[in-house]
Amino acid sequence: MHSLNSNGGRLPQRKISGIFLSEGMVAQEQLDEARGLQKTDDRPIGKVLISLGYLTYEDLALALAKCLNMAYSKLTETEVVPDTRTPTVDHLVSCLR
Repeated sequence: MHSLNSNGGRLPQRKISGIFLSEGMVAQEQLDEARGLQKTDDRPIGKVLISLGYLTYEDLALALAKCLNMAYSKLTETEVVPDTRTPTVDHLVSCLR
């Protein structure tokens, strides 16, 4: 499994299930249960694990970032400088009035 980098070249990807295991996000038995459910459920493994309560959305985001060789920043731990925030819809509407 590969993804394209900005130059159109291929970057190696780790299997996301391997990341779930190596990062301690799920146990092998939980992963096996989710894979069993995938036989009748066409959702991606991450969504199945979330629906079972074994994985959080944050875990999935972190694993996807690792899988794609991307940096991951936990927004709850990141200070957002007010001048760099995206304007809210209400703010944009008020600017158009």
